[in-house]
Amino acid sequence: MPSLRIATWNSGGEAGGRGAQLLGAVNFANGTAPPVKLVAIQEAKVSLVPAGSIRAQLTSGAGPFVNFVVPPDHPRELNPPTQPLAVGKNKSYLIGWDPVGPGPVSAAAAARISLVPNAGPPANGVETYINGLPIGVPSKNALRLAARNIRAPVRKPFTLAAGGVACNIFFYTWHAELQANWLGATWATVGLLANPFNGPGMFPAFQFFQNSNQFMADMAALTVNDVIIIAGDLNITGADLGHPAIFPNFVATSNNLSHVLAFSPSGALAIAQGWHHVTPYPPHSIITAEVQW
Repeated sequence: MPSLRIATWNSGGEAGGRGAQLLGAVNFANGTAPPVKLVAIQEAKVSLVPAGSIRAQLTSGAGPFVNFVVPPDHPRELNPPTQPLAVGKNKSYLIGWDPVGPGPVSAAAAARISLVPNAGPPANGVETYINGLPIGVPSKNALRLAARNIRAPVRKPFTLAAGGVACNIFFYTWHAELQANWLGATWATVGLLANPFNGPGMFPAFQFFQNSNQFMADMAALTVNDVIIIAGDLNITGADLGHPAIFPNFVATSNNLSHVLAFSPSGALAIAQGWHHVTPYPPHSIITAEVQW
């Protein structure tokens, strides 16, 4: 049975002892097999000089990170030249991985997926979703504006050898948008007279993600040997994940607003050893979890 143990954390930057906190959490997790092979950080430092404390750990070549690939992937959370109306924080992601042992082998650099609606023809998935909502044209245009300017998930594909089979891992990390950033106290902020959605957080952002061409293609490509994993600060709670329109059929482990979710057609799909590690840097804990499929 394939498995992958990961750690995820919205660290709120890399200052102070954040790197040491990550090191301690991973060392603790590695006290039981299997070891952590993938680390995803949200709100990492943008500048590489001097290196932040978390990046310094991931590139140290020592301890639990001895075989981690250097450099880690470091995409920005937003792209200001193409997102002039972005209002959320714009730090960076750090994605580090260990291909040894066996571990996940990188298939491509991490990159933001597109949530931009496109009328085509043919219309893409985000545009089809928005256009199908029972709301007026001004409201649809407001949602199109939001889709173009919110933080999009970052995708990084891996392969993992297990039992002589090459398994595909479609890995996503995401610092999801806060509803307050785009919608303020009322939905009228973006031209909606009332909340047309029955869902938590910035509910449309989750629908943009799930209806994006890339996510739908990954879902369609899955075999029993493959898995989709989503890790990050989704700005909704574990209870919110019970909403039937937010990643249905995914399994998850959660703490506060941070989560690890997974889906595979495999009947063995499970999340084991879902632990959270409290740090002196609230509000987010470090989550470590083993995804099995």
